Amino acid sequence: MTPRSEIDETTARRGTSAVLRAMCICFVLAATGCAGTLASKAFATEAEASQPAGSTASEVSASKQGTVVLISLDGTRPADVTKERLPSLVALAKRGARAEGLIPVNPTNTFPNHVSLATGVRPEIHRLVNNAFIDPARGRFNRDAPHTWIESEPIWSIAERGGVKTAAYYWVGSEGPWQGGPGPSETRKFSSRTPEKTKVNRILDWLTRADPAQRPRLIMAWFHGADHASHLSGPDSVAVTRSLASQDREIARLVREMQAHELFETTTLIFVSDHGMVEAPRRINLAKELRSAGLRSSVLGIGGFASVVFDKGKKTPATLARAVAKARGLGLEAWLREEAPVDWHVDDPRFGDVVVRAPIGVAIISRTTFLDGFHGYAAREPAMAGLLVARGRGVIAGTQLGWVSGLAIAPTVLDLLGLPIPTQMKEEPIPGLLSGLERAAVAGGAAQ
Repeated sequence: MTPRSEIDETTARRGTSAVLRAMCICFVLAATGCAGTLASKAFATEAEASQPAGSTASEVSASKQGTVVLISLDGTRPADVTKERLPSLVALAKRGARAEGLIPVNPTNTFPNHVSLATGVRPEIHRLVNNAFIDPARGRFNRDAPHTWIESEPIWSIAERGGVKTAAYYWVGSEGPWQGGPGPSETRKFSSRTPEKTKVNRILDWLTRADPAQRPRLIMAWFHGADHASHLSGPDSVAVTRSLASQDREIARLVREMQAHELFETTTLIFVSDHGMVEAPRRINLAKELRSAGLRSSVLGIGGFASVVFDKGKKTPATLARAVAKARGLGLEAWLREEAPVDWHVDDPRFGDVVVRAPIGVAIISRTTFLDGFHGYAAREPAMAGLLVARGRGVIAGTQLGWVSGLAIAPTVLDLLGLPIPTQMKEEPIPGLLSGLERAAVAGGAAQ
C-alpha cells in the first residue's frame, strides 16, 4: 500500500475517537437539559472542537486553524527540567502539561528517534535505523541527505498534502522531500553552529507573518539541548548546566513573545527530546575485540547499541556465530539480527548481520571515542527517557501525563492540526494534549 493511500483511507481509529468525543458532548448536553435538537447538534460541534470556552464567533474560525510548534532538545533528560537548568520549561509545565518521561524507540539514538517522532513508526519501518548503518544495496548511510533514506511518511509531508503549510529548522530528515512525498515548505540546511537565538527568531517570524497563507501551521525545530555537553563532560556536569542556560533564555523569549501576541489560544507549543544520557565507567572497543579474534567486520555504533557488518566474502555461519559468542563473552547481549528478540525491533537488513547491546554502565566505543556520556541503551531503561512538556491550545494547565510513548507524538500533532492519522501509526494521540479541545467543545455546545 502506498503512503498516499494509507492517508486517504482516514483511519477508523480517528473516526471512532471523533464519534466518542461527540457522544460525550451529547451526554453533557442531555444532562444539562439541552437534549433533542441540541443533542443532534453535538456531532456538528465535533467539527468545532477547537473553539475555546468563551471565544467569540470570529475566534472560532481562527482556533479551528490550530498551529503546532514542536521543538526537540537533543539528549535532554526529564531530570534536566529543573529550576536550575531549564526554569522556562518548569514554568511552561505549570501552565500546561508534563510527562514523567517520553519513551524512545530502539536504538535510543538521535537520527532514528527524531524520525520516529516525525513518522510515528519504529526505525525498522521508516528505515533510518541508526546514526550510522550500511544498506546492503545502497551502501553507507549519508548524513548529509537523511531525508532520502526515509521510507515512511513524516507529518510535514502529510500536512503539506493536506493543504497545511509547514516549516522546519534542522529536524532530522526535514531537509528535503522524502522518498514518497514533499518536504516542508520552508526548511534549512543543517549546521551545528547555528545558535538557538537564530532559530527562535525564525520561529517567531513564521508565527507572526501577517499573511495567513504564508504562515506555517506546523513548525518543527531541533535545539542542541544537553547532548553535546553531556557526551563530552557527562550528563550531570557543570558544562551541561551552562549549555542549557543559554537555550533556556531563548525558550523563555519564545514563550514571552507568544504570550505577547496571544498565540497560545490557537497554538500548541510542545517540547520533546529524543533520548536520555548516562555515564559508563566500563568501555569495550568491540571492533578491536573482533579483530583480535580474526573476524573481518565493521562495527557501527557506540554507547549502548552497535551493529556488526561483515566484510564482503567474510560472512559465514561460523564467523557469525563466533562474533555473537565473542560479544557475549565480553558481557554484552548479542544476537544474529534475524534471531534477535522481537522487542529489539531490528527487522531490517540495515541493522547489519549481528546486533549488540550493552547494559547501563558499559559503553561500546571505538579507538577515537573520548566521551563521558552515552546513550543507545534499551528504550525500556528509565535513564534513556526523553522529556515532554507542552502548553497552549488543547492543553489544560497542570496536566500530568505519566509515561508517554514517543510514537504518540506524530498522531497527536496530526489530531491537533485536524488531519487524518494514517494506518501505519499504531499509537493513539495523547489525551492530555487534546482534553482542552474537548472541554471547549462541551462548553461551547452547552452554551448553545
